[in-house]
Amino acid sequence: MQSNLKFSAFFLFPWSCLNFMSNPMQYCHQSCKVCILSLINLFTVRGNLNAARYQAEIIQPVVDPFLRQQRQQDPLAAQYQIFQQDGAPAHTARTTKALLQQLGIDLMEWPSKSPDLSPIENVWDHLGQAVAERVTENSTLDDLERFLKEEWRAMDQDYLRDLIWTMRDRCEECIAAQGGSTHY
Repeated sequence: MQSNLKFSAFFLFPWSCLNFMSNPMQYCHQSCKVCILSLINLFTVRGNLNAARYQAEIIQPVVDPFLRQQRQQDPLAAQYQIFQQDGAPAHTARTTKALLQQLGIDLMEWPSKSPDLSPIENVWDHLGQAVAERVTENSTLDDLERFLKEEWRAMDQDYLRDLIWTMRDRCEECIAAQGGSTHY
């Protein structure tokens, strides 16, 4: 899941994911605990994010260890854990798919005509608006990166939880639209 912001002839690709308990219904209804929803750190990649960089700078050092940790903390996580990414070339490259398979990371099937399926797209919009309010004509790429990370950490957890809980409806609407666009 990624987004890009063009800034001063450079590209800055922020990357992160939304995380919630492996089986939120089990935790929310059986034990009355609050569902754990969190943002993992925001990672930025300067320049072009091709498949090799995506694998070396995001998948191997971030995604794989994070998912492994989740499975260690919750043995049921492997049953519910699905990695979702969009159709960006770095994500769909044969080498990326092969690496994810080798690491045992299950992927959600992604309809090519439905970028609105992912709640992270709403997060990118929200983040972009918050950062845009802070950027000035004197802002540097370092400033932009700092603004992104600060706004990321300040993201409202209730907003994120509400987005996550739309996922079932998003999928059902996408299926009904035969992979086409949804109202999200």
